[in-house]
Formats: sequence, structure tokens, C-alpha cells
Amino acid sequence: MRRKKRIDINYKEKDELILRNLKSALSLNHVNFKDFPDLLIIPQLYSDTKLYEDILTLIRNLEFKQFEVREYTSGELNKSSYFDAVFYYPWEHDDYDPKENRTLYDNRNRCPVCGRVEYQLTELLLNATKMAKHHIVYNYPDILVTSFTKEIIEDQQLTGCSFRKVTDCSKHEKKDIYQLIINNYLDKMDMEKTATDKHQYCEKCLRGAVLRSEIFYDIDSLKNATDFNYSKEYFGFGVYCSPRVIVSSKVRNIFKEKGIRVQSYKPITIVNYCNEE
Repeated sequence: MRRKKRIDINYKEKDELILRNLKSALSLNHVNFKDFPDLLIIPQLYSDTKLYEDILTLIRNLEFKQFEVREYTSGELNKSSYFDAVFYYPWEHDDYDPKENRTLYDNRNRCPVCGRVEYQLTELLLNATKMAKHHIVYNYPDILVTSFTKEIIEDQQLTGCSFRKVTDCSKHEKKDIYQLIINNYLDKMDMEKTATDKHQYCEKCLRGAVLRSEIFYDIDSLKNATDFNYSKEYFGFGVYCSPRVIVSSKVRNIFKEKGIRVQSYKPITIVNYCNEE
């Protein structure tokens, strides 16, 4: 596994000497960067290189943030038992709210501290046209599947989920859509190893962190895991704030075999503290 970093560096006029040295190092090593007033962005840099270490040393007194993408080999993916599954989101650029289509909610599960989360009372009503050829997608915070995916999950007896009918209110050809309801929540992640930003984080309901690394679980936290699981923690802001979907390798293998595409599978790192002692 290799970690590819994006580094966003905020700087002021007094930092010009550091910036000149930084740009020179990047240019000499043929690393692309984007320079804006008060901000320099290095889009891609592997963290296992000497150049990465040299740059961190150079900018150690500046304000900067790092964002990470991990690259896994086929062997690493095939050895993993559980994955952080990320689905496509066809409505990403739409100003869409299911409540506009008469889906009803109440406040029974609302957090008393941050005021987030509503309880869904009635089936979802939405225009499913944008699902196109996708068989499983996000419509945050919900997960939608086609009847094909539903039948596969049921036929293969994948555990930890149930289904709720969705009403497609598109004007033309309507799709047979279901809401995938994940019923199993895992115990807490190992948050000492899992890196996050917590700018809008709620200590009461664990909502609002931004994930900055792979997910770590103690092996005991997975003893009651099913094929489909939700994390206890919620990540993301606004409409994107939702638990992570943790699926078994069985789900990944069956979905790949049946042609059910997802955006990505990211291996979960499982720590056995008993073996570390």
C-alpha cells in the first residue's frame, strides 16, 4: 500500500523565501504544483519518498493540511476481510432533498447537542432517472439499490441488511428501486490510530469528523460483524454526514462476480492487541 498526499499550504508575504525554496525543489523533481495568492497546492506526492520528508521539513513552520489517497495492490485487496465501501452519488451536483417529494420524517433520533439526524417515517419518493445503469448508489444519507442487487443479496444470503420499497416519481420509464437498510452497527473504531479532522465534530453522537486515513478496528470490535455494517461514527458535513459502510470480503467478491460496481473498496486494518502484547 502506498499513500499519495495532497498538501495545501497557506502562506503570507513573510514566507516568500520558504516558498521560493519549495518551488525550486518541486520543479527540480518535476512535481506539479498550483500557486494561488496565499495558497500553494501540491496535488500528488507519495509519502514514502525522501522528497516528501524534505518538503515537510521545509514547511514545518507554515500552516498546511494534508489529504490522503491510498493505493492498494490486488494482493492486498484480496487478503482483506472487511472493506470501507464507497458508492457512487449520481445526485452530487443536484440541489435535492427527499422531503421535497413528501417523504416524512420526525425528530425522535435527533441529537440533543448538535440537533442532527431525522427518523424516516415513510418510504422515499425520488426521481431515480440519474441512477442510470448503477445498481447501488448513495442518495445521502440513504443507500439505493435496484431489484437486481436486492435479489443478489437475498439469493446469496448476505447478512446485516433489509429493504424498503422506494417510489420512483420520474416522469418517464420508472425503475424498480429499493432502499438498502443496514441494521448492524459495529463497535467503536480505534480512534487513536484512525486519523480524522474534527472541525464540526459532536462528542455526543460522534457525528461530523472527516476521515484522513484508513480505518482501524480492534479485532474484538468486529466479533459481531455481519456482511453489511454501519460504523458507530459518522463522517462528513451536512447532507454527506453518514456512517461508513463496512462490508465483508464476501460482499465484495459477489458484487464483482455479478457486475455490481461501487466507487471503491478500501481495506479495513484489523488490530489484534492480544497478539501485540
